[in-house]
Amino acid sequence: MTGQSTADQSFSQESTRKYSPIEKLAFISLPLFLLLSVFILMLSPATIFEPPLLLPILNMIFLTIVPLFAVIAMLQDFVRNGPGRNLFFACALLIFGLTSMVAGFAISLPTSPNPTVTIHNIGAFLTALLLCAAPSVQDLPGQWKTYARRKGVATLAVLTIVSLTCVLSVLSVMDVLPPFFVRGKGPTTLRVTVLFAAVGLMFWASALAYRAFRKERSFFFYWKSIGLAIIGTGLLVVLFQRGVGSPEGWLGRTAQYIGCLYLLYSTHVSFYEQSLLDSEKRYHLLAESTSDVVWQLDLLTNRYTYISPSIYRLRGYTPEEAMSQPLEFGLTSASLQDVQGLIRQATEEFAQGRTDTITPVREVEQTCKDGSTVWTEVSTTFVLDSDHRPIAINGISRSITERKLADEDRRRLERELQQLQKTESLTRMAGAIAHHFNNQLGVVIGNLELAMMNKLSGSSGQDKTLAEAMKSAIKAAEMSGFMLTYLGQTHDKQVTFDLSGTCNSSLSMLRAAIPKDVVLKTDLPSPGPTVRANEKQIQQVLTNLVTNAWEAMGDGRGAINLTVKTVSPADIPASHRFPVEWKPQENDYACLEVADTGCGIADNDIEKLFDPFYSSKFTGRGLGLPVILGILRAHLGAVTVESEPGKGSLFRVFLPVSAEEVSRQPEKAAEAPKMEGGGTVLLVEDEQALLKMAGIMITNMGYTVLQAKDGVEAVEMFQQHKDKIQCVLCDLTMPRMDGWGTLAALRKLSPGIPVVLASGYNENQVMAGDHLELPQAFLGKPYMSKELRDAIHLAMAKKAEIG
Repeated sequence: MTGQSTADQSFSQESTRKYSPIEKLAFISLPLFLLLSVFILMLSPATIFEPPLLLPILNMIFLTIVPLFAVIAMLQDFVRNGPGRNLFFACALLIFGLTSMVAGFAISLPTSPNPTVTIHNIGAFLTALLLCAAPSVQDLPGQWKTYARRKGVATLAVLTIVSLTCVLSVLSVMDVLPPFFVRGKGPTTLRVTVLFAAVGLMFWASALAYRAFRKERSFFFYWKSIGLAIIGTGLLVVLFQRGVGSPEGWLGRTAQYIGCLYLLYSTHVSFYEQSLLDSEKRYHLLAESTSDVVWQLDLLTNRYTYISPSIYRLRGYTPEEAMSQPLEFGLTSASLQDVQGLIRQATEEFAQGRTDTITPVREVEQTCKDGSTVWTEVSTTFVLDSDHRPIAINGISRSITERKLADEDRRRLERELQQLQKTESLTRMAGAIAHHFNNQLGVVIGNLELAMMNKLSGSSGQDKTLAEAMKSAIKAAEMSGFMLTYLGQTHDKQVTFDLSGTCNSSLSMLRAAIPKDVVLKTDLPSPGPTVRANEKQIQQVLTNLVTNAWEAMGDGRGAINLTVKTVSPADIPASHRFPVEWKPQENDYACLEVADTGCGIADNDIEKLFDPFYSSKFTGRGLGLPVILGILRAHLGAVTVESEPGKGSLFRVFLPVSAEEVSRQPEKAAEAPKMEGGGTVLLVEDEQALLKMAGIMITNMGYTVLQAKDGVEAVEMFQQHKDKIQCVLCDLTMPRMDGWGTLAALRKLSPGIPVVLASGYNENQVMAGDHLELPQAFLGKPYMSKELRDAIHLAMAKKAEIG
């Protein structure tokens, strides 16, 4: 498909296609004819020109049998497809072939050669006359357009020509000829006149065929014009022959023989072109009837050379309008860059002989006539030149706008569903947090009230009520820690350890916790897979999974199977895997399995298992599995769930296998140095209640306290009291100037000032990133007096070590 007319395409393909050896011989027939002419004129007439039967045999082969193949082919094509010029062409060749055969066999009759030569010349005249008329005949009258009518016309024409030829042959043999057929030898006026007219008409037919070739670019007419010109030349030479067996006569007949070969080849070309035309019609019929757009892009000009009519339905342009536009006019900028990248990639890949990385299907956004855009799926095939360089692209574009809209609707619905699920989860989480904190705060408030009442009344029990209040406050603080763990914001110290060994060390504690009717079975290889993680948190994962397993059994008997093994990434299930965005990498994974024979979990409930505070047991539970998920997030791991109601559950935890050696047991951390109170501490805190509470704690430690409500005020106060401030306790998150900004500003004023940074976030998370200055100590919120004292002492001790 090139977008050219059928004739132009035929011309182009005929010009560029490779020729067979027989076809190549046709190109050198004229030079061979000239050499043969010189050779024939040098020979003696008696040696080669007068053997008996030589003339009739050669005439029958080259002037009858060879054209007969073309006659049969042309008549068949006429009957099937109906081009009238094929009928004229077939009749002309049939007349020429039969009259030449009659002339060849009748040349030895007593009345010859003039009568038989005249028959040949009349045949040549009629042949030339029909050939002159053939190019202008496109079709037969309307009533002859049916297959049966065309077959009848062809049969009648053949029978008429054969009958007339037979009659002339019989008359020649019986010596019953018209009186104007002069007997004897030597040229006659009738013979010369008829032949002269035949020569002129033959050259005229050749000229008409060549003009048709220039107009239609059909090589059928090209080869036909050459063949007719050669036959005309042969007839012209015969016009001046001294005798039938003279060298001139044989030279003329040789030219006619060669000319007939050209006519036979022109028939072959005609069928080649007709086959191409039929294929083109079928292709265009398919291209014009499909809703997909069929096109070809010339990479040399960057313009389309063909676009099917369906472009109008897709983009609103006619094919002519679309083909007049350059490539960049019809694509959005993003799609244009994608297509240009594809072309560059294809050029490089084809040059290297590789095509496996070229993506033949692309999604492209095209612009429409009304200014809108349409998404299409484009299938492409590259057309290469002889050097394997892309010169064109054949493509089919199919509209996928509806699919895109459907995908967008699906994504929108998914977002809405996720939002609803998130709202449901947040609602459940907010209610559960309120439930937990109200319970703990109720205990705190109640016990504080009792302590106040006991103090006023002077009764005992004040210490006990305060202890209970403290216990509930600590539980509330633990709740905040659980929530940070769920978010994966746990960055505690990690070491390399044997997963089987860690599980073994927890077995006694696990067996003591589970009911006596539940059996804990283990399969823990030694040594087991090595992982790098926080060992305490992995023990918490194991404890939560086992606790979840025995709770699923209710009051009945059952078994829990604990297994540790190593698996490949391909063995990790993709369904019911959490976090949902997690994907395994190439390395192996350590797998911790906990299977139970409990009640099982419904498929719809599995997706909610790791939502905070979701529980099918009773109100107030639901942090065990979310904590597991948070720990695994922090360790780049995942958990999968397999379960059916009534058939138990299987939880698998996956952690990356570490190539490091198992770490030695860490030595017990040294306690903070004991230091006596004294000096001044600058306390920076934006929460007034915390500021007041921490100030009292630090004062009770024997320090003088200067208080600032944010970083800006702290810097101003430090400038005033720089000489007596020995340590700074600074909150991380504050308005105007945060903890990091305050720390940097203070260090500019006093490079060695000890600073304790306090935050409710995890220490590793707070310290992550690049900072100009670092504190000597970190203090996690909420904190008690001992933790506060240790942090201040540690900061001042580090200052003393440096100083």
